[in-house]
Amino acid sequence: MTPEDYCKDVCGAKCCIHPVDFVTCPYLNANKQCSIYEHRFVRPDAEEREIVGTYITTDEKGNKKIKAFVCSRIKPLLDAGLIPNEVASQCCYAHPELLRINQNGTKIRYSKLAD
Repeated sequence: MTPEDYCKDVCGAKCCIHPVDFVTCPYLNANKQCSIYEHRFVRPDAEEREIVGTYITTDEKGNKKIKAFVCSRIKPLLDAGLIPNEVASQCCYAHPELLRINQNGTKIRYSKLAD
């Protein structure tokens, strides 16, 4: 299984959801794939971090705030501890062993990822 397939089919791209505000990246499509992947990660001159959108939140006092949605490569986020443990523990970039496929070619079931 490729990391792309794992992220899309098993994880559901949980790293593309803001861990505090629970806002999904505006470029994550319904199939849990990044619609700007080529721009963000394939180009050799792509920035490590880039603002890809904004969203509005409301604080505990009812004040609205505009926040930036920042896209980053997964490894720096993992290294900095910015991915919640429950997501990082099931991330194939943090744990490549999760990419294994059964001998008969079927996917291994990942019960810890059930919502």
